[in-house]
Amino acid sequence: MQQEVADALHRDGFFYARGIGPDEYLALAALLGDIVALEEIELRPGVRSYACSPGPVPFHTDHPAVTTAAWYCVRQDPGDGASLLVDAQRLVGKLNPEQLARLERLRLAFPPLVAGHPPGTAPVLVARSDGYGIYYPPVARPDNPEPRALSALQELADRIREIGPTEQIRIRLEVNDALFVDNRRMLHGRGPLRPNSPRLLRRAWIQRELAPLSFV
Repeated sequence: MQQEVADALHRDGFFYARGIGPDEYLALAALLGDIVALEEIELRPGVRSYACSPGPVPFHTDHPAVTTAAWYCVRQDPGDGASLLVDAQRLVGKLNPEQLARLERLRLAFPPLVAGHPPGTAPVLVARSDGYGIYYPPVARPDNPEPRALSALQELADRIREIGPTEQIRIRLEVNDALFVDNRRMLHGRGPLRPNSPRLLRRAWIQRELAPLSFV
């Protein structure tokens, strides 16, 4: 399955694995790179993170050092709880060359990845062999941005907010399903949950190389 996952990530930006056990999930994640963080994603009263709140999670990418983000379904919301994906390559393809150049120059802050890993900044867009890699945390704002670069970021944010249901990939994980996503290509989010939703996903952050060195 390792090659199947790798091929799907390259071709589609994501892979949906149905009916695998928790040990198989972690073993598969480890084959894709180093697991640098594991976290239980569930509603937690008093926690400000949008992933732990019942409101909708806006489209975003995770830490820029993470090449693959993965989620394993332990418990699902009985009503919905679907993961929503958007291929950022299609969004970026609608930007003009001047906007692309501005976003390549614009850097946004990122927090420490794990203990001992320093924070830093990363460009919103990075050219790569299949187009562009993207780093998009909706709540981040650059320090001392040039007005034209900030305008390009606002244009990208507006395009993301305008994404309609027909442009989204909707995957509702069942218990023992897993989702692997190219974190530098696919924006992910979800709709609102009930305040007492039992939804619990086990998230793994996977790193294939020492990517942070290129971002600092």
